[in-house]
Order: sequence, then structure tokens, then C-alpha cells
Amino acid sequence: MCTMIRRILIAPLVLFLPLMHAYAKTDQAKLPPPVNLQHDGIRAEREGKPVVILFTLPDCSYCHVVRRNYLAPLLRNGEQPIIREVTLNGTASFRGFNGEPLTHGQFARSNNVRFVPTVMFFGPAGKQLTDPLSGVDSAGLYGGLLENAFSVSEKKLSGLSPNQQRNVKE
Repeated sequence: MCTMIRRILIAPLVLFLPLMHAYAKTDQAKLPPPVNLQHDGIRAEREGKPVVILFTLPDCSYCHVVRRNYLAPLLRNGEQPIIREVTLNGTASFRGFNGEPLTHGQFARSNNVRFVPTVMFFGPAGKQLTDPLSGVDSAGLYGGLLENAFSVSEKKLSGLSPNQQRNVKE
């Protein structure tokens, strides 16, 4: 009798353990920080993809929602977009699109980012391809806005020569 009760109690745990693990993994979703945006730009040009930057702050709950629900899942699918996370006031340094060293904070200021979360789409040379997406919506439209920004960015990149890509208007 005890064995049967244990099986009844343990079976659901065993069945749901993989789901709980997947949720915990998703909840801890991280996006890679930039290391060398010049290299990312070269890859973007080769693959016809934008470089997507999420600007965040450490304890920003809305940033967590955008990271976990919208951007991190894109890294798990087969397309592998180029997504980086920049901390608005961060002091870590990396190489910018022009190859020069700069900090997260300097990059955010140079792109006039004042609110988080902000998602920006850049071409290979660091020019903005779309308007920034700032904040998170409560009406469930954010996924569509993000998808539209990807589509517009990719269309702009596919129809332009490398020299024209450098001159994409912000």
C-alpha cells in the first residue's frame, strides 16, 4: 500500500521535473553581452541580419520580461539572431562597431538611450535600422512590434549594398 501511494505521489513529480527545469532555465535567461560589435557587424552583413541590442538595468523587472519572453527564446531557435545585452550604466568595456573600445554606459549614451528596456536594431556599421522599442506593453502587442522591427531591418539590409548599409538613416 505504501509503495502504491509513493508511486502516485512521485509519478507527477517525475513527469513534471523536465518542465520545471525548463522553466527555471528560461527564468534565468541571459543574453550575451557585446564583446566586439565590429565582428558582430561583419557577421550581420554576411548573414543579412541586424545586430539587436537590449539596453537594461540590473533590477529592471520589465527588462527581465523582454529578455525572458521575447529575446532569449529567439536564441534557442535555429536562426540564431545576433542579440546582445548592454547595461545602461555599465562599466564593462567592449569594442564598438568602429573597433574602438567603449563601455556599456558610453554606448548607451551615444545612442541616446534613457529608458529601459530599450531594444535597438543596428546595421553592420552601427547605424540604426528602425525606431527603438522602449518599454513593454500590457496589451500583448510587443511580440508583433518586435517581429515587425526584425522584418523591416532585414528588408533594409537585403536591398542595400555594403556602402549603402553604412548610410542607413536612423
